[in-house]
Formats: sequence, structure tokens, C-alpha cells
Amino acid sequence: MLLDDQPEPGGSLLSGRAERVGAQTALGWVAEVRAALDAAPEAVVLHRTTAFGAYDDNYVLAVQRRTDHLGADAPDPSEGVSRQRLWHIRARQVVLATGAHERPLVFAGNDRPGVMLAGAVRSYLNRYAVAPGSRAVVSTTNDSAYDTVADLHAAGIDIAAVVDARPELSRRAAEVAMATGVRVLTGSAVVGTAGGGRLTGVTVQALDEEGQLTGSPESFDCDLLAVSGGWSPVVHLHSQRQGKLRWDEDLVAFVPDGTVRDQRVVGAARGTYDLDGCLAEGARAGARAATDAGFPVPRRRRTRRGPQAARRARCGWCPLPRAGPASGTPTSSTCSAMSPSPASGGPPARACAVSSTSSATPRSARRTTRARPPASTRSV
Repeated sequence: MLLDDQPEPGGSLLSGRAERVGAQTALGWVAEVRAALDAAPEAVVLHRTTAFGAYDDNYVLAVQRRTDHLGADAPDPSEGVSRQRLWHIRARQVVLATGAHERPLVFAGNDRPGVMLAGAVRSYLNRYAVAPGSRAVVSTTNDSAYDTVADLHAAGIDIAAVVDARPELSRRAAEVAMATGVRVLTGSAVVGTAGGGRLTGVTVQALDEEGQLTGSPESFDCDLLAVSGGWSPVVHLHSQRQGKLRWDEDLVAFVPDGTVRDQRVVGAARGTYDLDGCLAEGARAGARAATDAGFPVPRRRRTRRGPQAARRARCGWCPLPRAGPASGTPTSSTCSAMSPSPASGGPPARACAVSSTSSATPRSARRTTRARPPASTRSV
């Protein structure tokens, strides 16, 4: 079984613009994998389905939203179609690919309409083809927001400034700044916003080595402020199974520590934010879950080939193609052997993969600063 909380497969790849998996576009790869799942009679794919409980012996509870999205066109309950369905799943193996949540930044007026997470701005631009503003400021503590900068520039939206709390730009940030020509204010933070019904401007001030405000503030007119304070792995289901956590200084977040019996955590949910790493972890975890459930996945025989052929090779654990260079947001992708669960009238599920949408960027979390909000804007 594959439980996906989104209405269509793809996760954060749906919000990307230039991501690729090998020689394919990311969305082309998603379509290929979905076709393979549709062709597998033993696979059950549930969209608009959220796993909200993980209990002993891989007892998973999930709610499927069957007709909520239909609005007035939803069938009447008297017709025998429920609005939602509660799934009770007993799986031999579980793979968690729940992604990561983007963290907001704290400053005065950060709830004003027009202030959005940088990942949400990417979704508006690339998934829905909607421009959320005409003049933007981007405020960040990590590299992931620079994908938003590149997307805003590609969409023809004016970027007044990029405000980066880090004292120096990373290589990724410098590449985007050079390619787009945007003004980047390093060692600075947004300290306030202006506007009535919606955002009309922001105030920016420099930070000293202690994270305190210094120098004179500078104002920028804008109707969109995209913010990113880094990423936090979604570890709730892992914790429900008594899984331990540890604090990762590089990611500035809690990540799973150790394993839970018959359960694996992969991708951004365990702090791996690059597309290549997510695909590799998902493929390995899916193959091992299938093997432990009693359906071994044979390794492919390795042959001597040149570097180009090696890069085109498929994963040694499963038929998924090896990921190519990543330039967009990290996603959690898995492959596993699946079959109907007791809730669908079939035998117990051999493996259950749980996924959700997440957004981040390769290299982003490992360059997240721990800069505190300015003293004047810090919340208690």
C-alpha cells in the first residue's frame, strides 16, 4: 500500500521547475512510476490519505478523504458513498517518507497577508501557475530559498532584495545571485512589515556577530515576502512507535536516531534533503522491506562499464532509475512491495509506504544558520 496525503503523486517534485531524475524530467519519472504501480494488481495506492497513527506491530490508522474535494458535486451519503474512510492497516513492514516542514521566521508583522513560506511561493508558481505577487523580497537562513529566487526571476517577477541572515553566501546562493543579478543583503534580517489589508513593504536591518540589530534600517516596497528558516523532519509517526530522536547541529533539527522494528524512515524525514539521496534511500528501504516481508528483491549483477554508463545505471536494489543531479526541492520517494490490506478485503499488507509533500533544497539544511531573531523582534 502507498498512502499519499496529496491528490496526485509527486510530493514536492510537483512544486519544482527544473528537477530531473537521470535523463528524465522529474514529473516524467513520477508518471512512469505511477504507471508501474497502476499496472501492478497487488498495489493499492490511496491519495488524499493521511496516516495519523502508528502503533505496536505496525498497526497503522489512516483517514482517506474520499469526497471532500468534490464540494457541491459530492454524492449524498444516502447513495452509499462515505465522505471519508478510516483504514485499519496491519503491515509486515512500514516505510515512512513523510518529508520535512519549512520553518517560518519570527519578526514584527510576519502574519500580514503577503508573507509566505518560500516553498509555498514555489508551489504557486510551478504547480498552479499563479504569481503570488508582482514585487518580492526573499528572507532566508539557508540555501533552499534561492530556488524560490530562481523561480521568481524565471517567472518575470521583480525581486527587490534577498535578505540572508548568514554572514557569507554559500556556493549555491552565490550561483543564483550571479545568474539572476538580484541584490543580496548578507548578515541581515527582516525586522518589520508595513501595509493595511496586505503587505506593502518590509524593513531590513543588519545583524552583528551576536545576532543583535546594528546600523540603520532600510525599507523596501513589495507585495510579497517569501521566508525560509530551514527545515524540520516530520518525525511524528516515528515517535509514536517509540522511536528515539537526536538533535542534529548541522540541520538545526531533530532527526530519527536508531531504528524501530519493521519500520524504516527515509528521505527528508530523516534529514536527507537532496533528491539523489532521497531516491537512493527510498529504493534501498523499499527493497529491504519487500525482502523482510518475504518477497526478496534480487540485486542486479554489476558489470564493468564506463563512467557514463555507470551514471545511467539503475539502482542495484530495485527497478527505479538512479537519480541525476538535483537542483530543486528534496522529496521522499520510496519503492516497496505492496498488497491489499485487511481494510480492502485482501490479505495483510506486506509493506506500507507513507509519504507526504515536503519542500527543501539540496545542501540547504546543512547550511542553515542558528541565528536568533533580533532582540527587538524575538518572541517569548
